[in-house]
Amino acid sequence: KKGVFRIPNTVRQIVKSAFSCCELDEVFIPSSIGKTLPCFFEFSRIKKVVIQEGVECIEHSAFLNCTFLEEVVLPNTIKRIESQAFNGCSRMKSFTIPDGTEHIGMWSITGKNIEEIYIPSSVNNIGIEAFPVRKSYHKQDVALKVLLIHDNAYAVQYAKENGFEIAMFLLT
Repeated sequence: KKGVFRIPNTVRQIVKSAFSCCELDEVFIPSSIGKTLPCFFEFSRIKKVVIQEGVECIEHSAFLNCTFLEEVVLPNTIKRIESQAFNGCSRMKSFTIPDGTEHIGMWSITGKNIEEIYIPSSVNNIGIEAFPVRKSYHKQDVALKVLLIHDNAYAVQYAKENGFEIAMFLLT
């Protein structure tokens, strides 16, 4: 199937790898699938994903190596982004972690073209190399210029330890 696909609200479960290697342009995922978004898109050619309110966790490797993925719209109900959830999504230019998210796993949001990642104040755990690596042999392969950090001392410390530039801001 190609084009836009809306998973029906009547769907309660999707089996692992159900959408692997698909060529959909956009997918809309309803909250009816439950609180955890399982790993069923890895290696797909999906370009945009929109997840509805109610989903709280993006499972390990859910969008692993979705090299065509350009845009992700996450709901404010997301609490956890597990390890490698968006690892290898090489066409994404920016990524917004929703307010309320607390945990970002290891190697969870990586892609050589990501320029900005927004980290809200709610994040209190960031895994090893959660974002594109800025040091050692990877440096030339990474576009990430800055972590946009909203009033979060934990994220500032993470950025300093991993060699990222930081843009701090406060919402008024």
